[in-house]
Amino acid sequence: MLTSTSMPPARRITRSAAPAAPRVTPLGLAHHADAPLPGREEIVGRLLDICRAAASAPVVALLGPSGSGRSALLARLRARVEAHHLRPVQLRITREEHDVAHLAARLADELGKDPREAVRVPLTRLLAQHTEQHGPLVVIVDDAQRIAPGCLAELARMVNPQNCHRVTFVCAFRTPAAGAPAELARLRDAGLVHEERLRPLDESAMRALLTDDLQAEPAPQLVRAVRRNSRGLPAFAHALLDGYREAGCLRIVDQRVCPVGGRGPAVRITHPLFAGLSELGSPCWPVLKALAVLHPLRGNVPELIARATDLPEHQVLEALKALRATGVLTGEWRFRVPALGALLTTCLGPYERRRVSELAVLALWNGAATCADPEYLAERLATAGRLVDPNRAAAELVQLSGRTPPERGDLADHWGRAAARLCTESGQRAEVLHRHAVTSALHMRFESAAESADEVLRDHPQQLSPDSAQELRIVRLVAAAGTGALGELVPERSPSTVVTRAAGLCLLGRWAQAHDELVEDLPLWSSSESTNGMFGRVLLDSAAAVLGRSRWSGSARGRGTTADVLRILTRALTLFGGLREPAQGAQVAAERAVHFGHAGRWDEALEHARSGLATAAAWGGTPGHTALFRQMADIFVARGQLQRARTIIAEAREQHLLLPHLLAIPEAELESTTGATDRARAHLTSALRAADADGVLIGTDELLRALVELETRCGDHAAAREHAARLEQVAARLDDSAARRNDLLGRVLVHGDTAAAAEAIELAESRQRPCELARTLATVGGSAAGSGTMLRTAYELFGELDALIPRARLRLLMRERKVTVPGRGTTVAENERLLATLIAEGLTNAQLATILGTSEKGIEGRLTRLFQRAGFRSRAELATALLHGDFSVEPT
Repeated sequence: MLTSTSMPPARRITRSAAPAAPRVTPLGLAHHADAPLPGREEIVGRLLDICRAAASAPVVALLGPSGSGRSALLARLRARVEAHHLRPVQLRITREEHDVAHLAARLADELGKDPREAVRVPLTRLLAQHTEQHGPLVVIVDDAQRIAPGCLAELARMVNPQNCHRVTFVCAFRTPAAGAPAELARLRDAGLVHEERLRPLDESAMRALLTDDLQAEPAPQLVRAVRRNSRGLPAFAHALLDGYREAGCLRIVDQRVCPVGGRGPAVRITHPLFAGLSELGSPCWPVLKALAVLHPLRGNVPELIARATDLPEHQVLEALKALRATGVLTGEWRFRVPALGALLTTCLGPYERRRVSELAVLALWNGAATCADPEYLAERLATAGRLVDPNRAAAELVQLSGRTPPERGDLADHWGRAAARLCTESGQRAEVLHRHAVTSALHMRFESAAESADEVLRDHPQQLSPDSAQELRIVRLVAAAGTGALGELVPERSPSTVVTRAAGLCLLGRWAQAHDELVEDLPLWSSSESTNGMFGRVLLDSAAAVLGRSRWSGSARGRGTTADVLRILTRALTLFGGLREPAQGAQVAAERAVHFGHAGRWDEALEHARSGLATAAAWGGTPGHTALFRQMADIFVARGQLQRARTIIAEAREQHLLLPHLLAIPEAELESTTGATDRARAHLTSALRAADADGVLIGTDELLRALVELETRCGDHAAAREHAARLEQVAARLDDSAARRNDLLGRVLVHGDTAAAAEAIELAESRQRPCELARTLATVGGSAAGSGTMLRTAYELFGELDALIPRARLRLLMRERKVTVPGRGTTVAENERLLATLIAEGLTNAQLATILGTSEKGIEGRLTRLFQRAGFRSRAELATALLHGDFSVEPT
């Protein structure tokens, strides 16, 4: 997990005398010569070649906007030049240079000569003398845009190859820069300048930059967000990562760094990114800070900035034009790089943030300005506080927080808290806190949900209807389960706590007790369409489904807040499909992960799964995450990432999850894959005993089907028949399509039932889950009722999923059955990729031989060939290359 530190208070915007002509200096970040430069190494190589070859162009121009990494590239070039035994001299132009004489004096000083000598001796002779004595010279000039254009032309003519053939000037220019582009174009046409432009980093280079900065692999959504907001400029990318760390917005899940929350990054005012800007003074610096808050508006933004900073509007316009001329802003007073606007907001002090936010809110309310971003008004209302109409602000904040998407849950939490602070009347505060508790629970911000629910139940009970009070009690229970406060889940049994107590029992996994108490006290809660009755029916349905008993015949539907609480409760109990029914209105990342996993979109499933677990690590999860952990483990096992599967299962075992026996399925598959069939059998039978002890029936059909498959492979047909017989009874009680499919597969394996085989395939096709269909076809195809066509279809489906382990098993089976395996080149490449993956997972040669269906000696031969072809000397090197994405195998 990545942690952050607290931020110091930002300085206030102050008014001071404005300079006649605002001068803007570039942004800057510290850099190191040995730091990686993703996306820039080719440019460094080209510049080095020019310096070593004494090319015809005496001046090399390196062009790029602020933050593009010019200084970092020059530092890397200097190190490379020294490594090739060339003499580098570096000059940084800190102010405007107007003549060659001044540059010559500085250069002479850097060369260890008396600067006055540069006045007596022409620069060309000075450089020629030095190169004759010491060899080729590379003069590196940073911030060369400060050199006067005429001076640059004179310099280029003086150091042309005829006069100084062993000297190369490498000059870095910040763009845009007045005069420089035209002058450079003329020099380029004259053959005196070689130009290199620093382009924004592409996605691959940005991923490499983030990996180096974080020392861990970034999640794809983090790469996309940083690249989008930094415009691909390295300095801004590094600053954003600093801001995410400072704000506590990063978590490591499954070896990936994932962003959490929707609030922006935050950095200190002393951050190097602001080094050039904060020294500007008035008007540029205060104007920039105010603009950081106001730039999303459309309207007379300069007037609002003038009111916020107490500066004359004409001075504000001069500052904005100067900032636009240097590339900080665009033509519409927008930040050219979005990250700068987001990061600058942390430089404002508390009052100035409230004041500028007040001006923005009033402008939006009175129609003087508009904004396309629906979140902007809410954030400004939350910041302005009581500087604007508190009643109107509270009402709008509650409305806006209720429309916040799942990935922006911390904003909904923040806005709901702000709305509550604006309330003075007891009834209004109770209503706002009630809504905040529900919204926070929907977004899995369980600590916030619990705090608001507790406050209303404790301090405002007289303001609550019986239905509202029951909603809050359910929210409070789910929040307690999400934060691990399990001791708070079960109240004492009484006529008024029947449903609440049953909810707590279900969240603890005590399904039978919850079911029996609900049935026993049925008259106390089922006689009306009250909220209590709706929750009772959901709980009874859930418990009945888990226990394999007849379900309640009624339906539970609610409106408004009740409907949201029903979603919260259902989400906590239904395990995102673990109860065979899809989650209604499912929006959170964990639910999407299971949905995409079933749909065969495994890469997307893993991306959402990591995001869901990162959210849970930050704010809490639900007991219903069992299916999420299982989905990840299933995918990892299928793709040969066995250690990652083991890790995710171990993490799941440490948490309070409902129906934990479902985790035994991937656990047993993991052990069976490496040939540990006894351990696989032990996992399945232990899980079956635990489910029996709790009276839980759901999921036992999967355990029994797995046992039938295991015993069939091991040749214990008597045990397989016994499990199949029990599986038939369980499927009859559960009465759903998943259990029916498992029962049919049991019959196919034990009895070779061709009718059952056809029905199982038809049923799997109707469920539209590619992996489930592939497994069904593979199971049936490998049985006495199967065919080669089934095996080939399963093989193709597993290929689309990149399921390496099932594909390897099927290849062995297909060869045994004399079924042609398509694509020999693809097969060889896939075998090598699987072998490399398993090596990275730390498997022994014996385990590799079991998985790949060969001998240990055969594995040794394959490893030798793989190492020779890929150029690796050890397993450790191969594992490292695979981890960093530096290993790939192309079909032959």
